Amino acid sequence: MRVATLFVFAALVAASSCKFTSDATPTGIPGTYRLATVDAAPLPFNLGATKTVRGQLDLQAAGHFTLTQTDSGAGGASNFSSSGTWNVTDNAITFKDDATSLLLGLALRDSVRVTYHFHDNLYVKQ
Repeated sequence: MRVATLFVFAALVAASSCKFTSDATPTGIPGTYRLATVDAAPLPFNLGATKTVRGQLDLQAAGHFTLTQTDSGAGGASNFSSSGTWNVTDNAITFKDDATSLLLGLALRDSVRVTYHFHDNLYVKQ
């Protein structure tokens, strides 16, 4: 029983020391991220009448961001964008755009997950 308890304790200590980001500080996150998946599906992502064909997230070291996304449909391309400020605490990123909307994200290694237009977007650092 004592050996099992020690094993569980050692496993918990090892797990708690793991980090999910290469550098979750504001100095390790800035860069350009390309949209890789939407709701865990590769691009182009089928939204019914439209498809998400590309997107990009630019995080500047000064705390500013720009998020762009292009959807394509029968009526042509639709471009969406958001810009404002970003802040990170541990692995959680908050984005406050110029229209006072709030987006939430998560930094994982060299990628960022953001809920955008009700979808889980995964951006991979270029």
